[in-house]
Amino acid sequence: GYYIQRMDNNSPALNAGLRTSDRILSIDGNQISSGRALLVFLEEKKPGQTVVVNVARKNGNDEEILEIPVRLGVR
Repeated sequence: GYYIQRMDNNSPALNAGLRTSDRILSIDGNQISSGRALLVFLEEKKPGQTVVVNVARKNGNDEEILEIPVRLGVR
C-alpha cells in the first residue's frame, strides 16, 4: 500500500475522512502500491467522480481496514 504523507487543507481526501499515515490499499478495487500507481489511477478519473478508497489505519496496536468514499475535486 501507499502511505498518505500529507494532504492539502480542505482537500476532498481530508474532507472524506482520510488521514495522514493511512495506508491506501486500493481504490475502486485497484491495488495501489506506490505514489506513481496512485497518480496513474487518478489521471483516468474526472472531478466530481466518487471513488471508494480502502485504507489500513493504525488503531493503537491494531490496524483496521476502512472503506471510504471520496468525491474527487479539481487537481
